[in-house]
Amino acid sequence: KEREELRDCFLYQLRAFQDVRGRLMEHAQAEKHIESIRNQSKEILKTLASGSNMLWFVNFFCDLLLQIGLVPIGETDSEVLKQIGDKKRLQKLHMRFTSKSGQTNKSSRKLRIDTKGPSSNSNTDIPEQSFSGHQEFFSIFLRAGDSYQFNIHMKRRLAQIITEMTATNETKGLCEHLAKTQMLAKFLGMLEF
Repeated sequence: KEREELRDCFLYQLRAFQDVRGRLMEHAQAEKHIESIRNQSKEILKTLASGSNMLWFVNFFCDLLLQIGLVPIGETDSEVLKQIGDKKRLQKLHMRFTSKSGQTNKSSRKLRIDTKGPSSNSNTDIPEQSFSGHQEFFSIFLRAGDSYQFNIHMKRRLAQIITEMTATNETKGLCEHLAKTQMLAKFLGMLEF
């Protein structure tokens, strides 16, 4: 029963995240919803710390990450169209983006190399930018929960899955296999550092 409640609560937060990222809303409103997801993530991990379902949840988390981690969050065209007042302007914009003449234009500006390096850019300090689509949700969950015990189990499980995946010599579906391995390694790196 406790496992069902944990699963349902986690999936509810995932659906809330999908709702936030799948709709058009102001940044402040989206951030408010994300903060709510962070708070619920902490509560889920508090419940796990007091129970005996930690390993089960780690496996559930990893299985779900493998299932949907590479799936992008879809845009809802109907909501975009509702927000656009002038449909003809949208059609003209679409024509500019899809016409061949718009693709041949090149910039006349010189290439400038940033000598300060990537560490000077404040945007690189935000870890969620490294995780796109559904991966962002899993990243938010791990960072918000900040559970040492959970993170130790996660690191072990991620390393185990990566080891199992790299031992496979199958060439069928190699691109997806490599993408999943990279994704898992990215999460392992986040937890390790």
